[in-house]
Amino acid sequence: MGSAVGSGQHQKQFLKWEGPLDSFTKAMPEDWPPYFQHCFEESQNNIELFVLTEKDRIVAGGMVFEGLPSEMQVFADDLRAYITKGYLYIGYLFVDKAYRGQRLGSLWLTCIKGLYGNKGFWLTVEDPVLRDFYEKNDFKWEKTLVYDGNSEELLIRNPL
Repeated sequence: MGSAVGSGQHQKQFLKWEGPLDSFTKAMPEDWPPYFQHCFEESQNNIELFVLTEKDRIVAGGMVFEGLPSEMQVFADDLRAYITKGYLYIGYLFVDKAYRGQRLGSLWLTCIKGLYGNKGFWLTVEDPVLRDFYEKNDFKWEKTLVYDGNSEELLIRNPL
């Protein structure tokens, strides 16, 4: 069983997901599972999945990855220093549409930061709104990564 987090009507359970992978992917935005499943199949030994649940329903979740996911190999030179220092990649963070606006993404990140103590984290985003969200959650913009005409913003949370 996980730890109770939040308060009042927003009380949730934070736990490492060890249930069926399809239950996890069904909770994601509908266009994410194929990309996530590819990443998971290639590197499942480097991935830990964590969720927030309410009454056994996944309401938020994401992954923590040790190393460099294959989908990020194109940015290997830009990320090498963080990987070498043991920073962990946060990916596929989602909140169920019915639960948005309750700060569950921030709660998930707070739980992850508490769980991993003095670790650094990195992630990338394509959407400027997401950049703002992560900056409000102690991540700092590092640089724009560009590959084949596409760009992603690299955000870092340094160890404490």
